[in-house]
Amino acid sequence: MSRRAKLAVGTLLIGAVLASLWAVYRPLLPSQAIVKPDPTPAPPRLEDSRAVLTVRLTGRDRPVRATITCDGARRAADGYWRGEPRQACDALAASRTALLGAPGCRTGSAGVRLHATGRFGARRFDHRAQRGVCPDDEAWLAVNVLAAPVLGPDRALEDPVAEN
Repeated sequence: MSRRAKLAVGTLLIGAVLASLWAVYRPLLPSQAIVKPDPTPAPPRLEDSRAVLTVRLTGRDRPVRATITCDGARRAADGYWRGEPRQACDALAASRTALLGAPGCRTGSAGVRLHATGRFGARRFDHRAQRGVCPDDEAWLAVNVLAAPVLGPDRALEDPVAEN
């Protein structure tokens, strides 16, 4: 067999193997390779929920207060949450587990203190927390979103890339 014939047979054999692999395994085309993420679930809607929040700030004589009422699509907020009823209800929903889970910790007289009372349906809560004083920092971080409009964020985002 001549050299050209061997080259032609080898090329046909390799082509046949690649074609059969293509037919069996069907590689993904670029449009098929894009994986669409699952849609973000909607935040939980609170039904028949109400909270009265009192925040005592260091250096202020009078506490700052707010009331949040959430009943499905009907939301209302006053005090320091005024004008942001949707965010207020989201904050209340985010801290629901902490509010219903424990009464919080005893608070001292100095520092930032939060007192939240209210109900989620028939379940009532009376929760107290203080920044940096409670035995567990996570106890404060679980409810600090309720005081966010008057305090700002408690943990700043850190850039993981070192500055040059």
